[in-house]
Amino acid sequence: MNLAVNLVVQVLSVAVHNHYKRIYNESSKKCSSKSFVHGGVGTSGDDEIELEKSNILLIGPTGSGKTLLAKTLARYLNVPFVIADATAITQAGYSGEDVESVIYKLLVAADFNVEAAERGIVYIDEVDKLTKKAECREDRRDFSGEGVQQALLKIFEGTVINVPRKRSRDNVPYGYIEVDTRNILFICGGAFFGLEKIVSERHQLCPVGFGIPICHELRNCGWTTALQGSCSIDAVESDDLIAYGLIPEFIGRLPITVGLTNLSEEQLVQVLREPKNAIGKQYKKLFKMNNAYTRGQH
Repeated sequence: MNLAVNLVVQVLSVAVHNHYKRIYNESSKKCSSKSFVHGGVGTSGDDEIELEKSNILLIGPTGSGKTLLAKTLARYLNVPFVIADATAITQAGYSGEDVESVIYKLLVAADFNVEAAERGIVYIDEVDKLTKKAECREDRRDFSGEGVQQALLKIFEGTVINVPRKRSRDNVPYGYIEVDTRNILFICGGAFFGLEKIVSERHQLCPVGFGIPICHELRNCGWTTALQGSCSIDAVESDDLIAYGLIPEFIGRLPITVGLTNLSEEQLVQVLREPKNAIGKQYKKLFKMNNAYTRGQH
């Protein structure tokens, strides 16, 4: 495992650790406040400080393992987990899904245990497709841009969502289940194709002098590759994401940003061979089921 992978794992581990430490700290604070009401000892001033959520934004190309990282976290923590596609969510559910349907899927994953669902993990993929559309007017419904970002803000920050009941579950045709999203960890992921160009332009790495091509000419020559290669995804700042098309409020609800890179040839070989459900092991099992043996087996 190289240094970049180690750094990603460390950042995710610390973010998730702080998130659930915040949850258990609030639980203990409630217990201590109850004991104070019944004649216990008062709490210190630090207990009045409220810890904010540590939602995570994963930036990396397709196939870099964003979804797998979120799945692995949920599996190790043994909490309900659900994957949602940002491109299928609309601002008010007129075409496709709405934000309440995402919470309903988490409730289903928790077997309708509200307490467990309120401590689960939601992974929202393809958030880079939620960029603002310049051609979208105020009098039209925004199905895939800024309006969806605005709709996701309330569940990111924490609010009570009224999830409609389903008749097939408890034979109740009407009514709602209240789910508090304040303690749900949201992990967003996206490829953000072209973001490295924005980072390189911000760094102003273009050479200066007589006879040097201007910036729009640099995009069509060999300088582009050099600029993109010199600007790592780890150098992404909030202004770069705003220039890409995300609104500042949306970025503010995702304080932890993690950058992933393409897998090397050695890492791709490890993916094929070493994991529990590696594709190489799956083919071996299929061959064995068909009484066909691979090389080296008898």
